[in-house]
Amino acid sequence: MAAKGLQQFAGGLFLATALIGGALYVSHSQEEVTDAEEDREAPLTSHEELSTTQLIEQLEQEQYVVISEDEFAELHAQLDEQEDRTEENEDERQTTYVMILEISQGMTSYDVAEQLVRGHIINNEQDLLSYVQNEQLSHRLRTGKYEVTSDMTIEEIVELMT
Repeated sequence: MAAKGLQQFAGGLFLATALIGGALYVSHSQEEVTDAEEDREAPLTSHEELSTTQLIEQLEQEQYVVISEDEFAELHAQLDEQEDRTEENEDERQTTYVMILEISQGMTSYDVAEQLVRGHIINNEQDLLSYVQNEQLSHRLRTGKYEVTSDMTIEEIVELMT
């Protein structure tokens, strides 16, 4: 093929492509205009046209809860207050220790006090020893197994063992 024939062939392809592209462009634009006209004829359901009351009713029908900004702020404040109380209660909670104390033959009140400190039932051996000595109960401790807790007072523990 000669150069002039090749140029004419390329020109024909270009012209055909331009005509087909133009036809598609024009037909596509007309479809958009037709779609827009159909949309105007359809009933409008835009949320912008609904009043606030209508929007709230529609949301509540869909099982949503609608509250005002003031109500939200109040609920948020209540939640913060409750969290603060929960943190305070957690700080106030103490671990309660439970121990089975076994007093055997020949144990002294010092041995008993030492076991109670190791079991976290009492904080200080001397408190128990002082109480037993002041009440003159050191010879009245009975052998046996006793369930004691850290919630018990020294008086209650000694009363249990005598």
